[in-house]
Amino acid sequence: DVSLIIRGEPMVTNARSVGGIPIRTAMVDVHVIGAGGGSVARIDDAGALKVGPQSAGAEPGPVAYGLGGSEVTVTDAAVVAQQLNPVALLDGRMGIDAQAAGDAVARLVAEPLGITAPDAALGVLDIAIAHIARAIRTVSVERGYEPTSLTLMAFGGAGPLLAARLAQEVGCERVLIPASPGTSCARGILDCDIRFDFVGSALAPATDAGWESVTETFKSLEQAGLETLANDDIAAEQGHFAYTADARYRGQSFELSIPVHSLAADGVSSFTKQFEAVHRQVHGYDIAERPIEIVNCRLTVTAQPGDAGVGAPAKPTAVAAPDLPPPSGYRDVYFDSNEGWVRTGIYSRSSLVPGMRLGGPAIIEEMSTTTVVPSMYQLTVDEEGNLILSSQAATGGQPDNERLA
Repeated sequence: DVSLIIRGEPMVTNARSVGGIPIRTAMVDVHVIGAGGGSVARIDDAGALKVGPQSAGAEPGPVAYGLGGSEVTVTDAAVVAQQLNPVALLDGRMGIDAQAAGDAVARLVAEPLGITAPDAALGVLDIAIAHIARAIRTVSVERGYEPTSLTLMAFGGAGPLLAARLAQEVGCERVLIPASPGTSCARGILDCDIRFDFVGSALAPATDAGWESVTETFKSLEQAGLETLANDDIAAEQGHFAYTADARYRGQSFELSIPVHSLAADGVSSFTKQFEAVHRQVHGYDIAERPIEIVNCRLTVTAQPGDAGVGAPAKPTAVAAPDLPPPSGYRDVYFDSNEGWVRTGIYSRSSLVPGMRLGGPAIIEEMSTTTVVPSMYQLTVDEEGNLILSSQAATGGQPDNERLA
């Protein structure tokens, strides 16, 4: 799943296709692809390696889980390359059958392609990364945003595993791994705001006279929003009201959703300027001489969940001038066919505290995920406990292992 967040706000769409059925309602604009830890790798009829969208799921899951899975997955490939722990995951709670994963990769991928099992494993990972990279470009470049100006935030079980190489692929100079990334989605649905969306048709020109009609439509939506809050025993002052309008140039068959910052009489002027700016960013041009039409008025009402949420993960305790702990162990990891197997230090994330800096190659393990830090990457721990990965090109020097001044 890939989405774009700009200045702290996730992109929202009012038109999506779900199961082939067009849905016209507000939702976070998430681009869904078949590329996760359970994505199945196979050789197609033309002899080419394919990854996803089929998935082995959790049951039977990857071959390495030892639950009866027989198809090679991205997880199996990561185990064969030893980027994932070949003995156990989930802090030792779940054993891994590395031998079975290696046999499956050799038989089903490497032998048909005439390559070694480690190279076949890297091929599976590379294709998964290519799928995700294409999705990232869809939500960024195709909307006027360059990945080089964005931070790649990786979450889930497999996100941090692939994040650094994915950032190289799309040109992001920085990767952020939040605390407990494998449980981000579960915490998100528990902690997200209560939200109600209202929409009313306007079909008015973006003129002074048309703006009066738009304002009246928003007032009727506000009343509906207040009534909904009252019905859910939420005080009106607890609600936050956000206004947007779907607008287009006259003659267009598609609209852009533009925030409405003022419902005052002179609000139409700033709205028009903002529409033109967004149109230039998304489509590369504007048509200053063509009238603008407002099609729909949208109101989003949000409120905090109160005590129902689980809260953010606890921040790590800051330590003055922290010394980097020694690795908890070492293992040979296959990052690249040119480098071959590289002796790599393994670190427990719980041992890394704010202020620490660590140069790759390194593997960071925690209960819910594994973070891969390739050679020529540097990892720092910020004050919130996030892991920040930067390439040598971004940091302007050789990675090193030390504490931050």
